[in-house]
Amino acid sequence: MKAFWISLIAGLVVGSLGYWFVSINMHESQSMVATIIYTDTGFYPATTTVAKGATVTWVNDSSKELWIGSGHHPIHDEYPEHQEGDCSGSHFDTCKCIPTGASWSFTIDLLGTWHYHNHLEDEDAGVIVVEPTE
Repeated sequence: MKAFWISLIAGLVVGSLGYWFVSINMHESQSMVATIIYTDTGFYPATTTVAKGATVTWVNDSSKELWIGSGHHPIHDEYPEHQEGDCSGSHFDTCKCIPTGASWSFTIDLLGTWHYHNHLEDEDAGVIVVEPTE
């Protein structure tokens, strides 16, 4: 009977440690990439947390076109990074419609909380929280 209890406790400890390591590794690997799905009811998830330098991909799974723009509709100027050829107030902008079934990716390099929306349906909005890499 004593051997049973020792085996049971050892199994629980090893199993818990394995779960803990898997959870940490999954969290670390997932923090550098994120996928946000756009449906007819909005963005899912509505809030996404990633590490600095992560690539975020938006997938249009709705029945309408999608145009990702940084916060402050319609000028899209919340995300302060700019590059030559930007179509609006920020580099965080698709600058075109994303048709149903297509996607767009953006590498987000600035720490902070960044709002975005569908420029064509500006009430559909989301948030990306960018944290330091560890």
